Amino acid sequence: KYDFSNSIGLPEVFDSFADAMRQDVGLGGSLRLFLETQSAMKKVSSKEEERVLKAIAVLSLTLSNEKVLLQPQLASLFIQADAGLTSTEADKLIEKLIASKVILHRIHSDEISIWQGAAQDIRAKIAETRERIDASFSLERFLKRERELIVSLPLGYNAKFGMRRFFCGHFASTAEFETFCASSLEAKNLKHRADGYIFYVLAFEKKDLERAHKLFTNLKSDFPALAVLPEPGLNIRAAALEVACLQDILRDKEYLANDPLIHPEVQEILADAQQHFAKVLHRFVTPGEGGSQWLTPQQTLTLGSEEELQSHLSETCEKIFYKTPKILCEALNRNIPSPQMTNARRKALIAILERGHLNK
Repeated sequence: KYDFSNSIGLPEVFDSFADAMRQDVGLGGSLRLFLETQSAMKKVSSKEEERVLKAIAVLSLTLSNEKVLLQPQLASLFIQADAGLTSTEADKLIEKLIASKVILHRIHSDEISIWQGAAQDIRAKIAETRERIDASFSLERFLKRERELIVSLPLGYNAKFGMRRFFCGHFASTAEFETFCASSLEAKNLKHRADGYIFYVLAFEKKDLERAHKLFTNLKSDFPALAVLPEPGLNIRAAALEVACLQDILRDKEYLANDPLIHPEVQEILADAQQHFAKVLHRFVTPGEGGSQWLTPQQTLTLGSEEELQSHLSETCEKIFYKTPKILCEALNRNIPSPQMTNARRKALIAILERGHLNK
């Protein structure tokens, strides 16, 4: 006869599959999770905490296949059901394990996992590094170094004229943006040559946003350019500064030598910080994703998607480059064509001029 008097919880599931996890040594296998859980269990003092670690291990393994984050609230629900604890008791138990560095809590994604933590106080090191580099940190330089060049294409115009025109994204500080506006958007000093530019203005104070908006919308210029102002409260600088702090710590060989577990833990925290920074930046540079304002020198645009941005760029190009001949040859319609194409283009222009008096 079978005994159905005892319930089977996640810890029992972990114990049942322990042998299979030991043998799962392939790429992406569960052996590493098993070893980390066993190591973490040696650091706790009660059976209750051991059951929590086993439950989190099973949940991590299960939800990873579904690409679902194991958040503290979700883990708390399972722990309550397994141990018969109240919500407050389960939350305190999880917080205790996080504080003792047995569980790693990725703050930005709000995810927890089994972790064999370092003995050093990494959060204190991050705070110290942030205080040290804050004054000299340049968000503009950081973005130009870390972020790939943003290129937007007027696809409709390019298809119609057989061209490869493009608008180049440029991160500009408030001071640099004001200089561009004062020179009627003269772009000769920009690093990348393009048919038009999208200025992502790094203004975060209310007065700076209002000044940038007023300067750009009052311009009398036909220069093909847009300006993007971030939504109020979007703290891009703080997210970027945390990434820079963690990168600085990874370059500190002396600090990393204090504990072999510091390096992988900082890398985990850095991956979380980079993911958060990417989300914040995506809200800034993508139309329709956040509250960013998209401006032309004449008006404020309402763009709800990338497709609407491409349509607007196509309309802009048709107004400014309306005399572009329709030569359906992308190899010929380039700013810097090959020598062979340069010679062919010269011959085509001569032929047009010589036969301009003839009827079509």
